[in-house]
Amino acid sequence: HQANGKTEKILTGTTAEKVTAAAKAKVPGATIERVETDAEGAAYEAHMTKSDGSQVTVKLDSSFTVTSVEDGHA
Repeated sequence: HQANGKTEKILTGTTAEKVTAAAKAKVPGATIERVETDAEGAAYEAHMTKSDGSQVTVKLDSSFTVTSVEDGHA
């Protein structure tokens, strides 16, 4: 995905682990689909599917603090 002249990149390693942990803490029971950099303002985002099948995107800042949870895969 591209926006604002930036291309999102899939996260790996420690960064991916920290984003995953923070997102799962915010949306318990949800499954991570992917974690990546965000081209639309946040540092990172996690695309997740909740246990009811609905999808959310968890946005995080560079300190791995959740800043928002948006419905759907933004």
